Amino acid sequence: MVSCENCKQDTEERRLVTGLVNPSYMCLEHSMYRTYQEKLLHYKNWCIVWTTIMIIPLSLLCYAANLNLSWAYLFMGILISSTVIPIALSVLWSRMNDKGMMVGAIAGCISGLASWLGTASTYPGGLSDFLSNTGREVPMLVGNLVSIGMGGVLSVLVSLATNSSSAREEENHDWEKTRNIDNPLNPWTNVYQKEFKIPDTRLYQNRPSLETVVKAFRNARIIAYVAGGGLAVLLLIIWPVAVAAVKVLNSYGFFIWTTISRGWTFVAAGFIIIVPFVQEAVAILKRHQRNKKMEKENNINNKNLSGSVLLSNTYC
Repeated sequence: MVSCENCKQDTEERRLVTGLVNPSYMCLEHSMYRTYQEKLLHYKNWCIVWTTIMIIPLSLLCYAANLNLSWAYLFMGILISSTVIPIALSVLWSRMNDKGMMVGAIAGCISGLASWLGTASTYPGGLSDFLSNTGREVPMLVGNLVSIGMGGVLSVLVSLATNSSSAREEENHDWEKTRNIDNPLNPWTNVYQKEFKIPDTRLYQNRPSLETVVKAFRNARIIAYVAGGGLAVLLLIIWPVAVAAVKVLNSYGFFIWTTISRGWTFVAAGFIIIVPFVQEAVAILKRHQRNKKMEKENNINNKNLSGSVLLSNTYC
């Protein structure tokens, strides 16, 4: 679409519209895709609005039921932890298939809920004292561990049982399917022009092989493995061991603990809130500069074309 003259004309016509209704796209090649994209953006905006509205009664319901944030947070882990390993393996393991992911996610969630309720029922009062017993640390821990563990084990076993192809065959097969997924409005040549040093973004068919892609993103893969593994070790081993080593904190230890927690919170909030905002602002600025450059080049080309036409008419 970037190199399509008809799309550029459609964009320019829409930019000059001052009313509420935009003209229809006239490009025969991309009009359907651009209309579809606009509808998706429209649905996305309404989904955000209705999700925001529904959060209000849900929050009031949790408040009326005396559910605290800790209970809701840990219970959410039981519900969604079973999807963590299947989703990760869908990217990292070529033999993971749809059956394994579905069975692992659903059966893992059911196993986690069953173990959570079963453990909570062993306390005095059983499930009749629901919020108190189900909110204890041990039932929540058991439910989360069973959910994530069963989700991973079942997804692997089912995938191995239902997929007889070799890892290499699956890699090539999945890569060919992935290569066929492309966005006509922003083809892969525009997205990966820098990584693969593509001189002409209109060469859509010269797609790289799997080995070329692995080699191009080798550094990013190493960083992802190191960062992911380091955070996993920190949050799952070092942090819990450090907490378990101290039974009761004194005032100074409590101050250190709260300071680290606040620092972690602010750093995380900075990355979640500030960094995406800065990235979007930089992307918008670069796009604006690119549009101004393209507009300037178009004006120069139009002037040269007008001069050539005037010169030819003079000779005629």
